[in-house]
Amino acid sequence: MRRFLFPSLIPLTLSALSAQALPPDVPPDHWAGAAVGRVLEAGWMQGFPGGGFQGDSRLNRFQLATTLGRVLDTLGAREEAPAAFTDVRADHWAAPYLGRVVAAGLVQGFPGGEFRGTEELSRYQLAQALARLLPRLGVEARPRLPADVPPGHWAAPAVGQVVGLGWMRLDFEDRFQGGAAVTRYQLAYALAGLSRSLPFAAAPVAAPAPAGATAQQPFTLRPLEQPAPWVYLGGGPLEAEALSTDNRHLLLRGEGLELASATPLDRPLAAVHRGWGLTPDLKEVLRLGKEGPRAYGVIGQPGGVLPRVFGQGNGGSGGVVALDPSGNYLALMNSTPLCLPDCASARGSRALRLVLLLTNPVGLYAEHAYALDAPGNRLAGLAWPKPGTLLASEQGGGKTRIYRLELGGATDLAFSPFDEPQGALEAVPGAGVRPVLKERVLELEGEYWGLACLGERFYLLREGRVFEVVPGQALVR
Repeated sequence: MRRFLFPSLIPLTLSALSAQALPPDVPPDHWAGAAVGRVLEAGWMQGFPGGGFQGDSRLNRFQLATTLGRVLDTLGAREEAPAAFTDVRADHWAAPYLGRVVAAGLVQGFPGGEFRGTEELSRYQLAQALARLLPRLGVEARPRLPADVPPGHWAAPAVGQVVGLGWMRLDFEDRFQGGAAVTRYQLAYALAGLSRSLPFAAAPVAAPAPAGATAQQPFTLRPLEQPAPWVYLGGGPLEAEALSTDNRHLLLRGEGLELASATPLDRPLAAVHRGWGLTPDLKEVLRLGKEGPRAYGVIGQPGGVLPRVFGQGNGGSGGVVALDPSGNYLALMNSTPLCLPDCASARGSRALRLVLLLTNPVGLYAEHAYALDAPGNRLAGLAWPKPGTLLASEQGGGKTRIYRLELGGATDLAFSPFDEPQGALEAVPGAGVRPVLKERVLELEGEYWGLACLGERFYLLREGRVFEVVPGQALVR
């Protein structure tokens, strides 16, 4: 029986970072840190006496059954059956949850009637249990089988599904290592991926603050005195760039953003970052140099560097760009939904495309989905302060909210049906588009443009002026 998870049942909305403090033994910049906070807030996993998470501890099969039982509680699934295993007493602490997950078909015993609950849980076993949840969630996967998993292996179909969905990580050599034991960090990451892999309409995103709510962290907002009015600003972590109203590319350095150079442009740009630019019509990606801008392909044409859907913009939506600290990857997003299948339908869409390009040679690397808080919102700025982490500035409802995006948990949509001009992110039935994880770090009254992150400070634009946001504590972990 297929069950769908309705928004009213989801406790996983990403609220302010202060809403769920990480356990003291989880470093703020840990690869699973965001996932740990997410599953603790949901009640799917719990900490230990003393407040620790013990993320490197290995899990056994009893602990998996307990955790999946809590997930089923969230889904409203109440099927139960006796835990009829020869090695599990009726009064065992895991028996109630074990009966539930057995009735749901998520776990099974071994020949001879044993459950072997104290055995360490393998990554193959976790993949199998998670894959059995897919029909209940109504989620469809594009399988991706790692090279170290033989196609004929008993867990190969499940591994292909959970890896394709981004629920389970591969190692640095793209190996699954299915026989290895599962740690609490790995389970938290998988469960957070599960929550992000819900169908688009029900996918958890950062919840807007209630009316009259104050910002999540103390900060000071002050205007800076700068020469020309600006139309766009972006950059970080060492310098910022801007576009002026008289069509100049400005390079700025230092805490006060002192002007270092100004170069006239022969065509207007929508966004710049560390020498890369994007034209407002989304048709060209440019490399800015001493000899003028160099185009890297017309979007939608053979040899272009972006999926053909970018040729379906409304001609004035614009976009944002950000270069990663290594200079190897350029992130590009359209500011408003593309006109797919038409501009009228786009006004009701929340889906943007987050594309990563290789810079040498230039070409498509990966594509993810970003969900706006509400239809009609606009992405106003993008910055890339450290590998794997982007900052995005989103306008809507008279407010500007800055989000942290963790690329490690996103689903790669490259080379999918969404690359076709008719492939709107929300137009494919049952596609189950999975937005990249977004966490709100700051909210401002009013609409600000651009986004530069220099150290722990943000810089934004309003009415052509630069405003500096000085937080009471670090906003970028």
